Amino acid sequence: MKFFIARLVGLSIVFVLSTSVVRAQFVYIPDSAFRSFLISDGFAPAFNGDSLDTTSVMVTTTTLLNCSGWGIHSLEGIQYFDQLTDLNCKVNYLSTLPQLPTTLLYLNCQKNLLTS
Repeated sequence: MKFFIARLVGLSIVFVLSTSVVRAQFVYIPDSAFRSFLISDGFAPAFNGDSLDTTSVMVTTTTLLNCSGWGIHSLEGIQYFDQLTDLNCKVNYLSTLPQLPTTLLYLNCQKNLLTS
């Protein structure tokens, strides 16, 4: 009987831990121009200061971003847009690209400072 109760308590603890609420995970967005673009493009509720909530439904379901001409130097943080298929980032100051989402199908990065 003691074994049964101990096992029931153990299973209850596992159940409670596995069904706990997912907490926000914030990542710092270093480029102020990229932050400004995201905030003006409707992602303001996903921000806490300079940090983006990577678990926000806005971030996890967005498929299209057009940040052309915003004076962006870094797209660091773009990798958290898990469903992104279309990224237009032309006419900025990008010299490198960070890791891009694996879902990306279209990328327009013309007129930047990219060398390769």
